[in-house]
Amino acid sequence: MHRCWQMPELTGTIFEQIDNPDRDWFSLARTCRTFSDPALDLLWRRQESIVPLLKCLPPDAWREVEEEQDSTSHFSAPREFRFCRPLQLADWDRVLLYSRRIRRFDEDPETYSAWGFTHIGHDVVEVLFMSFPTQPVLPMVQTMSTFTESPLFPSLRFFHGQYLTTLNVTIDDLDYRLSGLAYLTSCPSLRHLRLIHTYDGNEDIVDPVSSYIRAAVTDLESVLVPLLNQSALEHLAGLPHLHTLEVTQLRAKPFPNIHAIQDSFFPNLHKLTLNPRRISLAGNFLAAVRSSPLLSLSVTVQETALRVDYATFMAVLPNHKSLTSVAIDTRGGVQLIRGFDIDATPYIVESADIRPLLELSNLEDLHLYTLVGFSFDDNFGILMSLAWPRLKALRLLPNFGHKFATPPPMPTMAFLMTLASNCPRLQALYLDIDTSNVSEQYALRSRVRQTALTSLVFYRKTYVSEPVTMAKLLSSLFPSLRVISAVKDQEKWALVRKQVATFAAIRAEEREFML
Repeated sequence: MHRCWQMPELTGTIFEQIDNPDRDWFSLARTCRTFSDPALDLLWRRQESIVPLLKCLPPDAWREVEEEQDSTSHFSAPREFRFCRPLQLADWDRVLLYSRRIRRFDEDPETYSAWGFTHIGHDVVEVLFMSFPTQPVLPMVQTMSTFTESPLFPSLRFFHGQYLTTLNVTIDDLDYRLSGLAYLTSCPSLRHLRLIHTYDGNEDIVDPVSSYIRAAVTDLESVLVPLLNQSALEHLAGLPHLHTLEVTQLRAKPFPNIHAIQDSFFPNLHKLTLNPRRISLAGNFLAAVRSSPLLSLSVTVQETALRVDYATFMAVLPNHKSLTSVAIDTRGGVQLIRGFDIDATPYIVESADIRPLLELSNLEDLHLYTLVGFSFDDNFGILMSLAWPRLKALRLLPNFGHKFATPPPMPTMAFLMTLASNCPRLQALYLDIDTSNVSEQYALRSRVRQTALTSLVFYRKTYVSEPVTMAKLLSSLFPSLRVISAVKDQEKWALVRKQVATFAAIRAEEREFML
């Protein structure tokens, strides 16, 4: 055997490229001693249950018991894992051999309750930790995902070793179960923490979760949390290495005394994701992190944003000129059902509303989703293209359910020519364009070639009268265009797509001929 196969790291890297991994890794593990360890490492590195590990105990020490099921069910009955006798220290030798190979443990609530899945009860967990040798069950695990209803959750502090860096916990509304989070202080290497709340707006969990967050290690780099009180947020604000923060249920003003906040607040925060009840709460948060080197901002509001609040929020964004990605969804939670929120008057976002964004010269990705739509002219479009020379994606998305009495003004095809001239990196464009006036001379006049754009999506009443002329213009402006989509006039736009593909093929043949 070639000596390269004696290098486990190289062998493992090669094995990772196998198309049918589980089956082939099993075969490789049985081939020879050289292949056995790398293949077993890959087979065991990710587990979704503790049961496969417990099945490595001697066969006489455990059994599976089928539970009752509905006679009309076509699925396999769920099974329960049980111990048959007291466990001895020697019984764990084979378990320890494989437990050290596990690097990721993902306990999913849906998988746990699925038909045919073998689960464990609290009695099994109690026996497990009373008889297990004095070391973590998964000493080398690096990533864990679990949930507060899991029988393992109360004993997680005995479960992982010193190498745990990522922890994801799905929590429910029963605050007495949250006491399991107290073990966060025993995770010295923890860097990434995600507390996922399955219910919306239960404030009973705020204080328990906040207290455990304050007690957690201070080297966290990324955090996802639901509701938190002010003291917990201020604790996170003081973490020197925190670069990513997501708050999924922002219900009240996070920082009432905004003027008392120091410039050292969130000193290294690069990515911020907020799901506030109202957009004004997100504005308060942004004002508090005014000195943070933010690169990415995502805000999705739960209540439709009023126009005055929308404008106030946009006015805060120029304080963060380092931003490269901005995604703002201000529709609220009911717009997909009723078309608009009965508590908010539908309004069109105009150029004055988004003018503050022109100060973000580093912007690469802009995604705005609004209740009704956007309206601006070609002159403002020129300002947009000049302000964002690094732009890679521009998505100005309306709510499809809203119907206009009078359609708002839209930019024309001249805006596309402006973007092609001033935004050479633009790859995706989603917006409303007035395509009703495109002439042959208009298409021939264009000498701009922008080779980055591959996706172009139109909304509203974007009609096309001359598909061939439109195809000439688009293929001339954007020779790399691959995706063209439009909500209205779909038959003619299908012809445009076909013609653009034809023109692209002709140009490819011309380039090949010239070579």
